[in-house]
Amino acid sequence: MDRYRPALGVAVVWLVLATGCLPDDGSASPTGEQSTTQVSTPEPRSDIDAWVEQYTAAVAGTTTVHVVVRQEMVSGGETTIAHLEVDMSGTDRYGEVQIDPDGAFLIVVVGDTAYAKPDGGVWDEMPRRLLAFSELHINPAATITVQRVSITAIELVASEDVDGVPTDHYVITYDVAKRTDLPMSVHYGAVLKGDTITADLWVDAQMRPVRYESTIMVRKDMATGRVVVQAVYSGYGTPVTIEPPV
Repeated sequence: MDRYRPALGVAVVWLVLATGCLPDDGSASPTGEQSTTQVSTPEPRSDIDAWVEQYTAAVAGTTTVHVVVRQEMVSGGETTIAHLEVDMSGTDRYGEVQIDPDGAFLIVVVGDTAYAKPDGGVWDEMPRRLLAFSELHINPAATITVQRVSITAIELVASEDVDGVPTDHYVITYDVAKRTDLPMSVHYGAVLKGDTITADLWVDAQMRPVRYESTIMVRKDMATGRVVVQAVYSGYGTPVTIEPPV
């Protein structure tokens, strides 16, 4: 059945959580049994690049997918939670966003044009590149492709079922110094703790993302905080209609 998303959109002054604020490039645990043991030896750089190429090709072959993202930042005694539900069709996007405590938004991206509207507000049209959120906000697993040069290790730790889907569970390690999408101090007065960041990725038999999770520890106002991102991918190949709202 075709899942129709009318091109209602969301003006998002989007929170830059663990994904940062890159220009647009076009921590619940899953249930299920672990059937493989942890791999302790990181892969050589050539193997990392080959794995990322294979993953990128699998994602590029995807026509449509539905993504649900939850982002939480706890720092300086404050908690901000963003929930995003989005359909992706090629490079087009339709998303419904709830940012607590700030409010709800809708957003549509068609081609090079973005449309955004806060709850109860009016539509704003702009070039896609000026939309105040990153592609990585609605597609956190794209971090693997966009920030590939910062990856220092990819380790297969288990084979698990995620929401009934057989998956391979990988742990991705990033070098913080080589990440270009983490301007935390600009937005929160927060600074990153540690030299590396790890993320958990579950991929299906076609090597497409099923779940992606990462936690970044930060310091703000002399307090320790964290940024947690969780994304769940489903509905690969389900027809989706995304149209301009105006």
